[in-house]
Amino acid sequence: MRNTKALACCLLVLPLIGTARKTAWKVGARALSASACHERQETLKRELRKGTDLLRDARYAEAQLQFEKTYAAALGAGCPDIAARAADLAASPQGAIPAWDMYHYRGRVRLAQGRFREALEDLRIALRLARAWRRSAPAADASRIGVEGWLEKVHAALIEAGNRLYLATRDPALIRETFEAAEENRASSLCTLIGANPAGAALPQAYWETIARLQRAEVDALRSGAAADGQAVRAARADLARIEAAVIPGADPLPAALLERTQSALGPHDALLSFQLDSSASWLWALDRQGLALYVLPPRREIEALAQPARDAIRDASPDAVPAGAALYRALFGPLAPRFRAKTRWLLALDQGCFNTDPNCSDKLVTSLFDIPFAALPESTRPRIVYVAERRVTVIVPGAGFWLDSAARWRTPPDSSLFLGVGDPIYNLADPRLPERLRPPVSWSPLSLFGYFAARPGLVLPRLVASASELNACAQAWGGASVLLEGRDAARRQIAEQLKRSPLIAHFATHVLESSGKPSYGLIALSLTGNGESQVLEPLEIARWRIHTELVVLSGCHSAAGAALNATGLLGLTRAWLAAGARTVVGSRWPTPDDDGALFSAMYSRLRSQPRRDAAGALRAAQLEMIRSAGWRSSPRYWGAYFAVGSE
Repeated sequence: MRNTKALACCLLVLPLIGTARKTAWKVGARALSASACHERQETLKRELRKGTDLLRDARYAEAQLQFEKTYAAALGAGCPDIAARAADLAASPQGAIPAWDMYHYRGRVRLAQGRFREALEDLRIALRLARAWRRSAPAADASRIGVEGWLEKVHAALIEAGNRLYLATRDPALIRETFEAAEENRASSLCTLIGANPAGAALPQAYWETIARLQRAEVDALRSGAAADGQAVRAARADLARIEAAVIPGADPLPAALLERTQSALGPHDALLSFQLDSSASWLWALDRQGLALYVLPPRREIEALAQPARDAIRDASPDAVPAGAALYRALFGPLAPRFRAKTRWLLALDQGCFNTDPNCSDKLVTSLFDIPFAALPESTRPRIVYVAERRVTVIVPGAGFWLDSAARWRTPPDSSLFLGVGDPIYNLADPRLPERLRPPVSWSPLSLFGYFAARPGLVLPRLVASASELNACAQAWGGASVLLEGRDAARRQIAEQLKRSPLIAHFATHVLESSGKPSYGLIALSLTGNGESQVLEPLEIARWRIHTELVVLSGCHSAAGAALNATGLLGLTRAWLAAGARTVVGSRWPTPDDDGALFSAMYSRLRSQPRRDAAGALRAAQLEMIRSAGWRSSPRYWGAYFAVGSE
């Protein structure tokens, strides 16, 4: 009744003009809002009393569930005081030891109330408990995706509380704490993959049999798109997770003094730029030998809204590429102090975008920072366009902790100078290089040929004719010993045998496919087998190899394909090769032309002449050569696709 009267009062004054009309609507809206809020509060208070009754009866587990439910409902209804009370009661020391997530919940409520110091205290407790939970979680990659996704929320809340308290107090200890929290979370999953299965630790035969089953299931799913084939992929991945959980230990936390160790390892011309995107504000930590600085960036949605159009415009050579790219550069790097912008080498530790369970993430804006072609962003536009690549080297690092540990592993360079090239595989039954027994008779009718190809188990992919020329040109530019696996030799067994020789460089000029399941990842398409079946290299298999290869180049389409997951890091092929032991991986962010490898030839020529090998620096030199050349290769659409990720 109260609501009806309030609305009627509004309607009576509608004929009035100007300010009176607007005021009437506001009065009615306030009355409706106040009434609805009062009713919600009364309902929530009743739910809260149910929990206290359960607590009084010593039914602690049921009480905690009731408080958690009330907390979630109160937060969603915009009643932070009741949410805070529910979180306090759920985290009370009576009964069972409280779960880490209730400290997280209470910390978030206090953060929303502006009680930053109290929020930070709660979130520190939540993080300590969450670290123990992480170490007890299975090390299997599929399991860690869920674990890391939830823990990202705890880290994000602690980071926001600590950074906002820093902005109010300017206590440098606070941004040190938030920097280390962000970097610990960012690198933990990849460090686990690298450290969990040291050289010499053999996985059971059942593991490799399951890998083979997964590969066959992936090919079937890509070929047919049938739901049953997708279920076979999921079943195989679940079996892998169970095997790994039984034989691979959990992760240890990153070592102490991460900030000091990182700072001392940076060169005089280096800066580490660490990003964290969040819904209310995003954060950028900038570190060099002089110290650490914190910058506030636009919220995640605003950055995503700039990132996707800029990426698409650069990829498509659109007229909007320069203004869109320049706007994105200003949003990400505009606040940096001149000393950081003057550095000639940026190490970029990137937030990977929305985790797929976050309700605040947009379904349409799926671009993560990893998708941004940083080298191709215009840093200035007058008197001429100057791209980031023209002023500095950019290297993506999975995190400061990984960068430090990987650099320590690579203090002794490999003895080998071998160049391993893999390309121009046999992808279809029409390829004349296929054994004659697998090819259909020339005299068959079109209908017979259609039935023959439809019955074959392999994928039908076009031949990459120019990839053989690319491999030859790259091997000549490198100038050292080389092994080129082409045609039927571009197969799993031959690749594994050659990787045991610890080649300095492994260059793949192949198709790269997107997996059928979610989260998706990249699959390297290899040559058909002797039975005409397709072969693919899975990231799960690659990550379990143990190689000592300084540079892996993925020259295929979508070679950086992988799910954009917060904190879990590079889930695609780049991440798998780093986990296997590669120092640096060079990949592409969008489909690249099947040409003769001019950019890579320039990169290998520069790499060969360097006194100290620097793959990211050699890539940048090749990009500069493309910029200064005439023709289509001078466009960022070509050279801007490529990036380096690793430990350099």
